[in-house]
Amino acid sequence: MQPKISVIIPCYNTAKYLKRCLESLIKQTLKEIEIICINDGSTDNSIEILKEYAILDNRIKILTQDNQGQSVARNKGLDIATGEYIGFVDSDDWIDLNYYEELYNTAQKYHSDVVMCNFVCIKNDKIKTNSVARNKVYTSFKDKMNILPNGTCCDKIFRTEIIKAKKIYFPINIFYEDNLFLIEAIYYSKNLTTTNKTKYHYWINNESTTQAFQNIEKLKKSLVVLTNKIFDFVRDKNLSKTDINILKKYISIAFINPEFLEDEDVRNNLPQELKNDKKIMNLGKGIKYNNLGERIFSMKNSGDRKHKIITICGISIKIRRQNKRKYIIKKFWQHEVANKTVLIIEANDCHKETILGYMKYFVDLGYNIELLINGQSENILCKINSNIKVWELRSSELEDILQNEKIKKYEILFFNSKIIYTPSGWLDIHKYIPQLKQGKMKNIYVQHHIDRINEVKEDTQLILANPSHNKELEKHIVNPHYFGNINITDKNLITNFIVVGGIEAQRKNHNLLINTIEKLLSNNITNFKITIVGNGTLNTLPLKIKNKIDIKGRLDFMNMFKEMENADFFLPLLDPNLEAHKRYMTCGSSGSFQLIYGFLKPCLIHQTFANIYNFTDNDSLIYQTNEGLFQIMKQAIDMNQDEYKEKQKYLENHVNFIENLSLCNLKKILGEIDV
Repeated sequence: MQPKISVIIPCYNTAKYLKRCLESLIKQTLKEIEIICINDGSTDNSIEILKEYAILDNRIKILTQDNQGQSVARNKGLDIATGEYIGFVDSDDWIDLNYYEELYNTAQKYHSDVVMCNFVCIKNDKIKTNSVARNKVYTSFKDKMNILPNGTCCDKIFRTEIIKAKKIYFPINIFYEDNLFLIEAIYYSKNLTTTNKTKYHYWINNESTTQAFQNIEKLKKSLVVLTNKIFDFVRDKNLSKTDINILKKYISIAFINPEFLEDEDVRNNLPQELKNDKKIMNLGKGIKYNNLGERIFSMKNSGDRKHKIITICGISIKIRRQNKRKYIIKKFWQHEVANKTVLIIEANDCHKETILGYMKYFVDLGYNIELLINGQSENILCKINSNIKVWELRSSELEDILQNEKIKKYEILFFNSKIIYTPSGWLDIHKYIPQLKQGKMKNIYVQHHIDRINEVKEDTQLILANPSHNKELEKHIVNPHYFGNINITDKNLITNFIVVGGIEAQRKNHNLLINTIEKLLSNNITNFKITIVGNGTLNTLPLKIKNKIDIKGRLDFMNMFKEMENADFFLPLLDPNLEAHKRYMTCGSSGSFQLIYGFLKPCLIHQTFANIYNFTDNDSLIYQTNEGLFQIMKQAIDMNQDEYKEKQKYLENHVNFIENLSLCNLKKILGEIDV
C-alpha cells in the first residue's frame, strides 16, 4: 500500500535529541507513513539510535552517507520517497502526535498541493508560536507567498507528484536552502491550505546545522547564491511585477541580514532586480531620501527601525522609537497597586480556566486582583463585569519581573501553576525561576500534580482535588469552578453531550464514545449530538457517526463558554482500564470537573471515578463498565425536563459544599501565612 506521507529526516550528530524526534513520529495517529532517515556522517551514536528504532518500527528506512550536508541528505530522501505527500522534520525537532493526520486530512478535504500549520519556536525554554488561519485556502502565487511566516519546509507537506514532476530539489553547500525549494513548490502548486489544529516544534540549539552562524563568509555567499538562483527562476517563469514584488518582500524578511548588505562584494553580486530596489539595498543603512520634497519635510523610520527621523528644511532629528514591550513593562512597574492586592500569575500556556475561580475566592475575602499571564489571556474575563488589570507578557519578561524586588508591592503572589511545562521537561517554578521573589506575604502555589506536593515542603500549596482521599491533603483543597456570569440552561430537545479537551488517548477514551454512538444508532436512537472542544481529529469515521460529532477545535474562552452553556451533559470519558487515566485516580486532576461544577452539567461517569470525586446517582449518571455507557447515554437522551432540573439541583448542592470547603481552607491558609 502506498504511504500517505513520506517523512524525510536528515540526521547529523543529534543523538541527544533524536529519540524525542523519532518518538513523535512512530506515535503519529496517521499510521500510513514512511520514515526516511538519512545519517549524514554522524560521529556520535545517532546511527545506533536509528537502528534501534528501525527494529521497533518497520516503517523506518535508514540511508547513510558521508557528511555532505542537509540538502544532499534531503535530496536522497526525495529520490526514494513513495508517499502521496512529502514532509520534512529536522532530527532535533518534534511534532504533535496528530500532526500528519491533520495535515493529510486537510489536504484531502481541500484537494491541496501544500498544507501548512502552526510553528512553535523554542529557545532556552522560551516559546514563540506562529499561528496560521484555520482551514483557509490560498490560490494565487502572491497570496501563497504572502502568508509564509518563515523560510522552512518543516511546517508543511507537499504533493509528491509535483515535487518529482518538476524536479524540485534543495540547493547544496549553502545556508537558507529551504527557501528555493519552498518558492518553487509554492509556484507549481495549485493551492496552499492552512490548518491551526496541530504544530511543528522547532528546537533551536547551538549545535544544530541551522545555527552554525559562526561562518559569516558562508552566510554572505549563501545570500548571493540563493538570491541569484531565485531570480534565475523568476526570469525563466516570466513572473509578473506584482509577484516579483511579493518575492522581494519575502526575501527581505526571510533571510536577508541587513549587515551583509554593507559588504560591497555582497552588494555587487546580488541579482540586478535587488540592486535596483532602493528599499532592500538601504536595509540596515541610515535614512535615504527619494526626492527633494522629502528633504524639506519627512518622517521616516531609520534603516534599523530603532529610530524615527524627522526632517525639516534639511535638518534631521533622530528620535528613538518607543519599544512596545519595554513600554508595557515600564507601565507595569509604574502603575499604582491598591492595598491588599493579589497578583495571580500563570506562567504556562494552560490552566487559565482555573484563574477565575481563584480570583472569585480572593474577591469574596476582600482582596483586589491583577492578572499576570504568559502569552494571551484568550478572552478569559469575557463573563466578568470588572476592570481587572491583565498583563500579557512573554515568558522571559515574566521571569524578569518575578525576580525583581519591586514585586513586593503586591500583598500576595498567587501562582496558578507550580509546575512549569518546558520543552526540556516539567520544572518546579523554583528551578524555572531560581531567584523567585515574593510579595508582602508568603507566595501561594497551585499544585496540579499532587504526587509532587512534597518536593518543596515549605511552600504554601493548594490542590484542586484529593483523588487519593489522603486526610493530610484535605486542608489543601481549594477548588476553582467559577467562570463568571454564565447561563444555567434547561435541557435541549436534541440532547447535546459535550467533551472538552485534546483528542488524545491519555486524556479521553474517544474509542469508547465512537463505539457507543454506533450502538445508539444501530438501535435507532438518533435524537442526540456530540460536541467536542479541543485540538485533534478522530480517525476516519463512517458518515453516519461523523454526522453526529461536531469537532470545534480549540476555542477561546468566550466560545468555549458558549458551547458549555449550550450543552446538556458532560462526558469526561475517563477509563480506569487505561494506564494513562490511572493518574486521575491517585495524583492528577482533570479540568473536566471544574466545567461540570461551574456550568452545572450532569456528567456521565464511570463508577470508579464517581466514587473518587464524590459524584452520586442524584447529580450524575453512573455506569459500572464501559459497556454500560450505552444504557446511560440512552437514559440521558430520554430524561425529561423535571428529571434534568433535579439532577442540576443536587449537583448545585455538591458544588456549594465544595465551595464552602474551599473558602474555609483558603481562609485558614491566609491566616497561617499572614505576617
